[in-house]
Amino acid sequence: QINSDLTAVITGGASGLGEGVGGIDSHDRAEEIAGGTAIIHPENPEIRRLHAQSLVSLGNIPAAVEVYKTAIRLDPGNAGTHAGLGLALTRARQHGDAQMA
Repeated sequence: QINSDLTAVITGGASGLGEGVGGIDSHDRAEEIAGGTAIIHPENPEIRRLHAQSLVSLGNIPAAVEVYKTAIRLDPGNAGTHAGLGLALTRARQHGDAQMA
């Protein structure tokens, strides 16, 4: 249930979390939830991936790269996490590393 709730928040599917609600937009709220959940469930690679996605949406690429790397250490076979890391590295203009992700 946690993963589907986080996915809904990050992709904008959760009700009441639109832009500007209570002074916090949905991206900020997604990062808050995903980051907090990652603390509670540090060994869950899916939660780490979702946290990284929320960091990318906020433009915090360096932090997202580190969280993606943690998720890959936890689940090295997850192609989606490798793709996310590659995209984050591309945004950070680290094209050589992106190709290897």
